[in-house]
Amino acid sequence: MRKSYGNAYSRDYKLQCNERGLIAIVTYPDGRQRFFEYDKNGVCNKMIDVDLAVHTRLDARTWASTNGETWHGKIELAQINSDEGLPGTVLITKFDGAFVQSEAVCFPHGIWIESSYTRDRIEIKRDVQFLNGSSHRYSRHDRNSLWMANGDMVEMLPESPWAYALPWLCPAFMSAAVA
Repeated sequence: MRKSYGNAYSRDYKLQCNERGLIAIVTYPDGRQRFFEYDKNGVCNKMIDVDLAVHTRLDARTWASTNGETWHGKIELAQINSDEGLPGTVLITKFDGAFVQSEAVCFPHGIWIESSYTRDRIEIKRDVQFLNGSSHRYSRHDRNSLWMANGDMVEMLPESPWAYALPWLCPAFMSAAVA
């Protein structure tokens, strides 16, 4: 029997592909879904989010959302049989000019991470939400600062949000999910 870490994540997610073999639906372990459409080149041009907000690509870097937001960035989805990462992982990157402003990484097993960056690409804020509803906010002032949570130093935090892709291989930091 696998350790569940308080249901912080689950491998019981589903990926459904369209007729071109591209992922069209990601069904998360809690039943929520994201839907994707692609242009003729296989690049995502529409995403219906778990809250039913529709994000539509207007041009190469501009997106409009039904919640009234227009933003510059990209939505990428790791496909099956690719080296882009865990299939079904959604990466939403928002730019401020040529600089990454924020990234949301949504892993299909239920861990979602949203990060904010300085103009020189230093991650200064990380929000981690687990499938069981627990969440944590970490922050630091600059690259040389320690990560803090609620005013306390964090003993162990993966340097990259991508370390959460395979939580069953990294049980040390997963213990935070049940805290």
